[in-house]
Amino acid sequence: MHDYKAHARSNYFEIKDLKAFEDAIPDDVEIRKCARRVAVHSRCGESGAWPTWNRRTNQEIDIPAIVSEHLVDGNVAIFMEAGASVTSYVVGHAEAINSKGERREVSLGEIYRMAEQLGNDFTRVED
Repeated sequence: MHDYKAHARSNYFEIKDLKAFEDAIPDDVEIRKCARRVAVHSRCGESGAWPTWNRRTNQEIDIPAIVSEHLVDGNVAIFMEAGASVTSYVVGHAEAINSKGERREVSLGEIYRMAEQLGNDFTRVED
């Protein structure tokens, strides 16, 4: 996946304590502020994907779970990532999470299941 390039960002959501949030978010994630809300954007190396490793703490991380711990009750953070390999595939993933850690996810790959409802003669994009 060395040629994978992505863009990953969230919506704007309200958090309880900005300083605590800034301390919890790893260096590979940029925090953007707008009024009383923040959004996060990946700046993860060359790929642009959401980071899965915190270089500061040398531990595996889950960005939506970190955000969930800081959300104001009733707020929902939505994370999207879309990317492609120059030579073979396009991927996309979206996830929503609330302050209770409840999640909902969807991926572009789910279109194949939906396409089967329309007919059975199709190829996959990555073929």
